[in-house]
Amino acid sequence: MRMSEEERISISTGLQLSKKTIAGIGSFIVIIIICSLIIYSSHSSKPEKYVNTCELEKDIYSGKSIMGLWPHPDDEVYTPGIFPFAKDKGCKIWVVTLVSLESIPEKAKESRLQAIEWFEEQYLEEYINLGMRKNPESGGWHGWTWSYEEIKAQYKAQIEEKQPDILLTFSPYGFGDLVEHARISNMISEIWEELTYEPKPKIYWFINTNQGPRLDKHNESELYPPTDILDLDVYSEKLGKTYWEAKVEIWEHYAPSVGPLKTWLDTPGNLENNDRREYYVRYK
Repeated sequence: MRMSEEERISISTGLQLSKKTIAGIGSFIVIIIICSLIIYSSHSSKPEKYVNTCELEKDIYSGKSIMGLWPHPDDEVYTPGIFPFAKDKGCKIWVVTLVSLESIPEKAKESRLQAIEWFEEQYLEEYINLGMRKNPESGGWHGWTWSYEEIKAQYKAQIEEKQPDILLTFSPYGFGDLVEHARISNMISEIWEELTYEPKPKIYWFINTNQGPRLDKHNESELYPPTDILDLDVYSEKLGKTYWEAKVEIWEHYAPSVGPLKTWLDTPGNLENNDRREYYVRYK
């Protein structure tokens, strides 16, 4: 039986539509495959335990430069993990400390200087010590020879010269009993308002969530919830060790001249528990 012209047109149209449908489905599958490969590639380039909740961690992954600003030439040991991690990601890192290295007790001075020299060689662009000396008879900042404004100008000059993307320091509640640990955060925030380069750097505060209630009855872990945690215990081919092991290596170099750190390392169970995390809060 012969088909009519209308039937032939109908069948031909149907075949054309079927081919277009198949082609459309094929193209869709190809797009899905390409997108999947792109997503897989972007995720596979990061460590397996990459945590997507830490803003500072993301900044380090993007290669932003960091300047740590502290009063004393050992305060860098409170944030040890940030240095090997940032160095591994190609970030430029500077450390600026205020108090003269001559202030270190004589019996600990040689080992401290050796630790700082090793630390600078391993991780930093430069370790900058501003060399402020203490004078108990001075009316300056907590008995130091420089005034608040002089100290502020010294820190500001280093920031303006290096123009880092990130400023890292203590929070307003400091660390331990030393007033300098607490005062520096206010000073850095004042400097931030006066900086001339753009974009202005981000400020991150290191916070100590393990300290007990202070004289004002506050606990810093209540004031700054520990949500921004830099604690990647991942293996780095470049470092040749885990993130935790890299932190411990820094502590071991400083321990001979930093009594509390040596006590912590020598206390059984502390190293095995692997619980010295680093907490930060984004201030600006």
